[in-house]
Amino acid sequence: MNHVTAWDFNRRLGYTTISAESGSHALEILEEDRTPIDLLFTDVIMPKMNGKELFGGIDAIPPR
Repeated sequence: MNHVTAWDFNRRLGYTTISAESGSHALEILEEDRTPIDLLFTDVIMPKMNGKELFGGIDAIPPR
């Protein structure tokens, strides 16, 4: 399932969705917005940052 399909599927179910082109882009979005995230879909292999690095970066963002 690609990210566009997952994004559209969840949006149709009524969820607020955020899509990013890469792990580093996702981290930038989350650092700027800092809206609480209930569920994260990610891949292990992505451009510029893998899924494990992304999770570590998200975990390092201080909560509001």
